[in-house]
Amino acid sequence: MENISFENILKLYSNYLDKPQNVDIDYTANLFMKVNRFITVNAGVQMIYDDNTAIPIIKDNVEVGKRNSALQIRQIVGAGVTYKF
Repeated sequence: MENISFENILKLYSNYLDKPQNVDIDYTANLFMKVNRFITVNAGVQMIYDDNTAIPIIKDNVEVGKRNSALQIRQIVGAGVTYKF
């Protein structure tokens, strides 16, 4: 489409000295839309999987332990107004 663009970014990482078979993944998808000549909108999602990241386990507002290898997700939504004079 003329006013819509989509972007995929995939990054793969591996520690060659410690467990090279474990691959860390960083994936980003972005959607850019131009509504009219004044308004633009973008939306995106980023997902990261790292087996070395310790995610806290919280029950009743108290940390009871840590868990490794959890998927982390971030969502992004934005809108912009442009006026040229």
